[in-house]
Amino acid sequence: MTLQWIDRTAGVAYVSLRNQLGAFHEFLNAVEQLIAHPDWRPGMPVVEDIRELTCPIPPNYAEEWRAYVAERGPMLDGCRWAVVRRDTDSPMVSVLEAAARDAAPHGVLLEQFSNMVDAHLWVGSATVRCTAQAGT
Repeated sequence: MTLQWIDRTAGVAYVSLRNQLGAFHEFLNAVEQLIAHPDWRPGMPVVEDIRELTCPIPPNYAEEWRAYVAERGPMLDGCRWAVVRRDTDSPMVSVLEAAARDAAPHGVLLEQFSNMVDAHLWVGSATVRCTAQAGT
């Protein structure tokens, strides 16, 4: 199950993945719904919560992710993407490291966190900078 929403007050987009994903495109569809939302702004920070995700890593995720960030780069450029995961020893750690490398050339800075507080502090620093720049 995927949930997505935008907190207009904070200027942060959220994706939450819970239980099982049938395929990786379910996650990408959730991101696509965020980008299509009228409150989305290019480069908006994202907090992704995968702590309750219980399924194995979907096959072909890497190819789908690379193609997606390449296609949607202009809408994601400048984005700080915080992923909050459950385990430090999980195979997801290396998956997210690869995702970060794949996203970086498209202006997406993806970082992993083990708790929501640190993730929010990290994306919040980007929001403060963007707000200050918009006001100048």
